[in-house]
Amino acid sequence: MRHDQFLPPGGAFTRSVPVRFSHCDPAGIVYFPHYFDMFNGLIEDWYGEELGYDYAALITESQYAFPFVHIECDFKIPSRMGDVIDLTLLVDRVGRSSLGIAIVCHRDGLERLRARMVTAMMSLETGKPAPLPQSLREKIESYRSRTAVGATIIPSILGFWRLSRQRQTGESRCHPGCTAVSRNSWATAATRQPWLKFRLIRQASAKSTAWSWHSTAATQ
Repeated sequence: MRHDQFLPPGGAFTRSVPVRFSHCDPAGIVYFPHYFDMFNGLIEDWYGEELGYDYAALITESQYAFPFVHIECDFKIPSRMGDVIDLTLLVDRVGRSSLGIAIVCHRDGLERLRARMVTAMMSLETGKPAPLPQSLREKIESYRSRTAVGATIIPSILGFWRLSRQRQTGESRCHPGCTAVSRNSWATAATRQPWLKFRLIRQASAKSTAWSWHSTAATQ
């Protein structure tokens, strides 16, 4: 079975969670509804520790609620009692009153599940959607831009493009983010960002051989 690799973007909010006896079903793996309790706990901690907002105070004092209006989840690798799993929160989209969030469960560089959810900010007084406060929106947007996958891969892409040059042989030097480069006309670079793959194109002429890197996959 093919397993997806995952490396959290720099600065992404990540918490380690031990899998306990109470999380598991008779088969000894995490009973899936318990993941959603973990997700909500991660979001609460993210509000407090990353954004500087007391999640409980937003509900009990400011009279806001954050109901989920959509959730989907891909389960890839089961987790068992005694495992310690890592949960990483990423922001996909910021709307007027809604927030698109992705939570990735991973361990040892392998993705175990990926959940995508949309929460809506709602006034408990009116029962209607409420716009995100500007200060909160700015902090969420800042986090989103800092942890966007593109923000972490662009430097590596530029580094690989610098490898494009005329060479007389099929050998090529490795960029610091690359562990191996094939002499073949097609190659996959093993980078620090495992969701990236590059295509090494060999263009031969009578006098020289040109090697250039082309991105074939930007993000998962």
